[in-house]
Amino acid sequence: MSSLIATVRSSAHLSCTTRSADPNSRFYCTILEYLEAIRSVETPQRWKVLVVDEHSQQLTNAVLKQYDILEENVTR
Repeated sequence: MSSLIATVRSSAHLSCTTRSADPNSRFYCTILEYLEAIRSVETPQRWKVLVVDEHSQQLTNAVLKQYDILEENVTR
C-alpha cells in the first residue's frame, strides 16, 4: 500500500504553478504545500515536533494522514 506522499511524488504531470479547474489538482497542490512547510523546518536533530491548535489540526487532518506526517520525521 503506497502512501499519499508516494502518490503525490509520482504525479510528475501535476503542475501547481498553473491554475487548474480540476479539484483533484488543487487538492494535490494543497498537500504539497503542507508537506513543503513541514520539510522547510531545519532541526539539529532528526525529529520535529508539530504543535497546532484545534482549528489547524482539523485543517491538517483534512489534507494529510497521520502516517504522512510521521514520514516527515514529525513526532506525535
